[in-house]
Amino acid sequence: MSVPTSLAVTALAASITFFAVSQRQGVGSVRRGVGGFAKRVERRGQKTGRRRGNVNLNAAANNNTNAGGDVITVPGSIPGARVPDPVSDPRLTNHPDGKVKVALCQVVVGDDKLENIETMVSAVRHAARAGASLVVLPEMWNCPYANTSFPEYAEVIPPVQRWGESSESKESSPIDDDVKSKSKLEFESASPSVTALAAVAKETGVVLVAGSIPERDALDADTLYNTCLVIDGDGKIIAKHRKTHLFDLDIPGEVYFKESDTLTRGSELTVVDTACGRLGIGICFDMRFPELASVCCARGASVLIYPGAFNQVTGPLHWELLQKARAVDNQCFVLTCSPALDQDALSKDPPGYQAHGHSSAIGPFAETLGTCGDTPTTGTCWGFPKSRHAVYRPWSSGLLVRFTGTCTTTYITSRLFTHTVHPYSRLTFLSLHSVFAELDFREIVRRRKNMPLQTQRRGDLYAIVDRTNTRLRGDKC
Repeated sequence: MSVPTSLAVTALAASITFFAVSQRQGVGSVRRGVGGFAKRVERRGQKTGRRRGNVNLNAAANNNTNAGGDVITVPGSIPGARVPDPVSDPRLTNHPDGKVKVALCQVVVGDDKLENIETMVSAVRHAARAGASLVVLPEMWNCPYANTSFPEYAEVIPPVQRWGESSESKESSPIDDDVKSKSKLEFESASPSVTALAAVAKETGVVLVAGSIPERDALDADTLYNTCLVIDGDGKIIAKHRKTHLFDLDIPGEVYFKESDTLTRGSELTVVDTACGRLGIGICFDMRFPELASVCCARGASVLIYPGAFNQVTGPLHWELLQKARAVDNQCFVLTCSPALDQDALSKDPPGYQAHGHSSAIGPFAETLGTCGDTPTTGTCWGFPKSRHAVYRPWSSGLLVRFTGTCTTTYITSRLFTHTVHPYSRLTFLSLHSVFAELDFREIVRRRKNMPLQTQRRGDLYAIVDRTNTRLRGDKC
């Protein structure tokens, strides 16, 4: 008998023997053996995950709660891929069919602080009258983007509730009480931007992600931050994010800027529950760090918002790319809002900063829901209104109308705005250039179902640890 034939006979005999044994012992016993082996492998993997770092994963897993204390679990997530385990935006559970209209107010920023405040108020009112319930402002909207300007334009902002703290520990609004022994009148005089933000949010009832302004520390006047406020429809400050990654950049011959020359970096991440969903907040350079976005989304943020002011060197290459990357990474909405381009900035002494503009709303599948260019647009038509030296702000149309003179009885219409004008006079329209978009939260649910990244992450190979989340109950990270 040849060697191949003998091997075949041997294999056949082994198969017959195995079949006979299986029949006597029952196929079920074989299956139980395989199942037991799989369970041992799974337990071994969980032990490996628990040994990672010094984080108590059991304690973290027992704290899957939202800001209200309700338990929210993400079925099928691999232990350790996010520490503590990720939670969901309550809005996705309680109101998955909800839609939110957002407005991104890309405004021109000048040297006059009071004029900047007036422009901001006009933009928020316009957005509210156009139906937006969530309004976003640009980075450093109340001052020129320059290290020399930050100390001059800085304002004191009071502390607010931290993520994970109980509502009982929440501090009251600066508009309601004295701040650090200051009277209300003194505070409004010293912090006109903060006062105006709270007032216009209360007037319009919108959730206002108030871009950023330079903040002066209440206890140390020499310490400045780049700070974004979130204000609810009652005019109360419900969150405060201090820029965590300062913009320090030196590309020889192209662009140089170091925020660290005057500003101090923040020490906390910011996630806040609002009437428009759970929001994660970053500022400009923060968007370059995917870890920050991942932690915010692990805390349940379904919308990441970045007021920013990318420059004319990095903006054309990176601005849109980073927004879409953060959206795809986390299967969430990403909103950005930039100041408009100041075309006269380079002719100033010293030369000013030129922002990239292009405020945008990005969907969870990297789709662009709304965007714009870099500058407000101007248009001209002929006619003067009846009153002299007047300024009209037709919020519904998104236009600022400036004119002087008198007129008779002709009409000019722009979208929803109509006014009586004379056919031989001149009007100049300056667009507020708000970007409007609708966020349909069903898209997040759908995209996460179609591509379940949450359950596909390899917690046995890597993990992102939220080192400032109070749900860790003081565990050392």
